[in-house]
Amino acid sequence: MKTIEEKANFLRMYMISEICALGSDEKGIWGKMNAQQMVEHLADAFRNYPNLDHQKMKTPEELLPKFREFMLSEKPFRPNTVNQAMEPEPASTRYSTMEESLDDLSNAIEECFAAFDKNPEHIIDNPVFGQLNYEQAVQLLYKHCLHHMTQFRLFE
Repeated sequence: MKTIEEKANFLRMYMISEICALGSDEKGIWGKMNAQQMVEHLADAFRNYPNLDHQKMKTPEELLPKFREFMLSEKPFRPNTVNQAMEPEPASTRYSTMEESLDDLSNAIEECFAAFDKNPEHIIDNPVFGQLNYEQAVQLLYKHCLHHMTQFRLFE
């Protein structure tokens, strides 16, 4: 099992080089997103993390302990897991090339970690998993990224 520091290091230093192997229109083994939509989806996730304050909870309170237990575990998300906080159809791409989307993801990752570096005690309000500190946020981001990397055959 990796430490939070190892997970953060993977997200910051190695993940993008793995994703670079994908073509923009490449399809995953499940789901509706193509590779470029997935990259932009991950950029949104990183960019949103430091700004998740006072989010309306989507998870019923009685299910929150079970959801959090799963989030903190090493169990992966199942293929086609529905995110209650997202629209059912993937968003159109914002950028004309995969390279631009990857640059945006790189910037979003650095912005996310810079925000936590600036305020390490910051607690975010995740609409699915509740209040998260830095370590919990990194755990969820790592789990989320591995889910999509598995979707596109980059991680097993």
